Amino acid sequence: MFILLGCIITVTLSFFYDISDILFISGLFAFPVVSWLFIFLYGVYLYGNRLAYIEQWNLCIEERKQKLIHYGQRGLYVLGFSLITEQGETRNAASIVNNDFFMISKLHRNSGIVIPHTTLSVIDGMKSESFDERLKAIFSRFEKEYKAKFATALTQSNLHVRLFIDVEVSNDKIKALWMETLGKRICHPASFEIEDPSHSSTFIETWLDDSAHDDELLLVINTHLFSAPIKDEGEFASMLVLAGENVNRAPFFPTANSPLIKVYRSEQKTEFTQTIEHALLWGSADDNQYGGVWYSGILSDFKNEIMHHFNRIQF
Repeated sequence: MFILLGCIITVTLSFFYDISDILFISGLFAFPVVSWLFIFLYGVYLYGNRLAYIEQWNLCIEERKQKLIHYGQRGLYVLGFSLITEQGETRNAASIVNNDFFMISKLHRNSGIVIPHTTLSVIDGMKSESFDERLKAIFSRFEKEYKAKFATALTQSNLHVRLFIDVEVSNDKIKALWMETLGKRICHPASFEIEDPSHSSTFIETWLDDSAHDDELLLVINTHLFSAPIKDEGEFASMLVLAGENVNRAPFFPTANSPLIKVYRSEQKTEFTQTIEHALLWGSADDNQYGGVWYSGILSDFKNEIMHHFNRIQF
């Protein structure tokens, strides 16, 4: 093609101008070579620019990915926690680790059938349907247990309150019970909300999505009570006092060596391998060595699959 084009141009020039035979023949070969060389060099230039663009693009993508991972690794430090179940207040973690936390089939006093469930009795003899009294007793217990820490919290940072109360009690009544108990200690929280209990499993993720919360404290109370149980349901009450990344945590602990628990984003993926890998990714911010893994209520076949995955990723 280049030779043909060179011939056409050379013949056209020879038609209008007198040129020697040597120059004519040279033009037949020189023009295609020069044209091909120009196009080749220009192609190399474009290819080099394309590689540089791809490399820069990949660097930008990786930088953005690392920023998102770093952002996702932000968590909440646990300044105080309390959990009340049928096991009581102090043996819950040990029961979970030892696989002793199971729902036993039994007869509920308000039900005529035997059903697997757990109940929570804050005060002996209190009726299951007396939700107002039971909820007030729970709030009062938390108030008594953490009154000193609440006093410290209110002088340090903004404290937000979120209640997830899965109980047959109106929000107005819940707020009234709050004001009679914990509300006396936390008179002016930065914000106060009674949330839908169905959103409790994703609440921490949405809270962490706002980096403004890194400088603030959060009090979360989650309660589930029933008058007649449903199969495999359990009553419980929990409270967490949480601090963002930038909160000064020293005033909340008697010594500098007090242990800290940090809550990261939870994971609920369809594939358990994704769940594990994402959980490890969020928790690797401090580059600490994990002492081990504990789990409860997992079938033996699935447990073997989990351990196989840990071995494969050299955990």
